[in-house]
Amino acid sequence: MWPYALYFVVGGTVVTAVAYVGKHGDGMSAAFVASLPVLFIINVFLLYQNGGVSAGISYARGALIYLPMFVGCVLLTMVLLPRIGMPLSMLAGVSVYALPAAIRPFVVRRRMRRQKLPPADSALPLIQPVVSQSVTGYAEKPSS
Repeated sequence: MWPYALYFVVGGTVVTAVAYVGKHGDGMSAAFVASLPVLFIINVFLLYQNGGVSAGISYARGALIYLPMFVGCVLLTMVLLPRIGMPLSMLAGVSVYALPAAIRPFVVRRRMRRQKLPPADSALPLIQPVVSQSVTGYAEKPSS
């Protein structure tokens, strides 16, 4: 239970600090505070404690995988903000970030189906030789 309380306090503190710094007109400092890897560090630490090295590495790898989508979200929001306003530009930016999350289940499902199917070469031994009938009506042995 204590990790959730810690998340709540740290998350609230970061959001409050960003709002406070941003209110005073310093957007660059507000962006710096918002991009501090505080939650990343806490999550890696807690995952390491509960799941070991592999859990921490898996989380860090996931964070790197989503980094290009985050950059795309920020860039698209910056380009669209002066043109179409805040709500639509933010919706478009978040859509770019959320697109991999929407596509991922389909990719994972397809990958799982591929792993369950036997390879094409393994189906060949399952084919039984056909016994041909001769003119006399007796079955002949297949030639090996």
